[in-house]
Amino acid sequence: MPNGFQGYYLNKADGTKLDVGPTNIVHDPEQRDFAVINGLSCMGCHDAGIKKPGKPDEVRNSIVNDHAVDLAVRDAVKALYPEKAKIEEVLNQDLHHFEGAMSSAGSTSR
Repeated sequence: MPNGFQGYYLNKADGTKLDVGPTNIVHDPEQRDFAVINGLSCMGCHDAGIKKPGKPDEVRNSIVNDHAVDLAVRDAVKALYPEKAKIEEVLNQDLHHFEGAMSSAGSTSR
């Protein structure tokens, strides 16, 4: 968000709001039923800001380097999946922005 804090919203592909996320896609280990409650669970998990991926992206290299895949698809994947250095840069900038907002508000991330 412009102030450096983060906003969370769960929705279906068509934009319809989800009050609870499907546990086969996302889960909250703090909830007995592992259900992600829109907004609340997100803030609990992301209290220190954006989380970096736990494992490297496999989509970009797999598709971009496969010349059997149509060029238009490869170009679309390049646009959707930045190179590792670029995504790291973006994530680090976002984290810095979030930490600055937390500090300005008199709080710190853990």
